[in-house]
Amino acid sequence: MTKVPFFKALFGGTKKHNQQQELEYSQALKKWQKSKGKIEKENEETLNKHTISEQKRTAFNQKVDELKTRYQKKDPEAIVEYCEMVLNNSEYPDSFPKDFEVQHNESNRMILVDFQLPSPDNIPARTMVKYIKSKDSFDEKFLSQSDQSKLFDSTIYQITLRTLHELFEADVVDVIAAITFNGIITALNPATGHKETKCILSIQASKTEFIKINLANIDPKLCFKALKGVGSAKLSTITTVRPILELDKSDKRFTDHYEVADGMNESTNLAAMDWEDF
Repeated sequence: MTKVPFFKALFGGTKKHNQQQELEYSQALKKWQKSKGKIEKENEETLNKHTISEQKRTAFNQKVDELKTRYQKKDPEAIVEYCEMVLNNSEYPDSFPKDFEVQHNESNRMILVDFQLPSPDNIPARTMVKYIKSKDSFDEKFLSQSDQSKLFDSTIYQITLRTLHELFEADVVDVIAAITFNGIITALNPATGHKETKCILSIQASKTEFIKINLANIDPKLCFKALKGVGSAKLSTITTVRPILELDKSDKRFTDHYEVADGMNESTNLAAMDWEDF
C-alpha cells in the first residue's frame, strides 16, 4: 500500500490518495478471496477423494471379511470366489493373459479351472541387444526355433503346476479334494491365418497326491506326465486335446471324458486315437 507524503497528510491533501488506497485494497481483497476460494475448493476435493477412498477401502475390507466367513462355512460360491482371488493375486509378466474360469463341484469337492495360457508369441525370444557404434544400429540375437519351443513347453508346464500348487496351498479349510486344470491357448493357426482357441493340455490331481511332491526339485514336464496329464509331446505345436473334465455351461455340471490316461505316454499319437477313447 502506498505511503502518504507527510505534507499531504498534514494539510489534508489525501482524498485522491485515499481513493487509490481503497482501489488497491479492493483489488487485493478480490485476489485474496479468489485464492481462498480456489484453496477451499481444492481442500474440499481432496477431502472428498479421501472420503471416497476410505469408503472404498472399508467396503473392500468388509467384502473380504464376508468372503472369509462364507469360505470358512464352505459356501460353494465363496469357494469359487476365493479361488479366483488366489489366481488374481498370482503375478505373471504383463504380456501373459490373465483370464480363467473356476467352477466347483460340491458333491466331490472338485475344482475345475479353465486357464488361459500364454501363446508362443507371449514368450520372449530375444536374448541380446547390442549397439554397434560404427553402424549406428542395434544387433539383436534370438533363441533358435528349437530353444523357443523348449522354453515355451517348460513355461506352460510350470504355470500348470504352479496353479495347482497355489490353489491347494490356499485351501486352509480343506474344501478342495482335487483340481482339474485345462490349459487354453488362443494362437494364430498358420494354416488358416486366423486365431484359434484350443485346449492344449489337461491334468487332474488330488490334493493328497500333489502335496507330497517336492516342487523345488522336479522336472516340470516329467512331473506333469507322472500325474497323468494329457498333452502332446511338444506343446509348442498347439495340438488340441480333449479336456479330462469340462463344464457343460448350460447346466453348470461337469462332464467326464477321460478314462484312458494310464495307457498314454509321450509316444502316443493323439491324432490316431479312437474318438471315444480320446
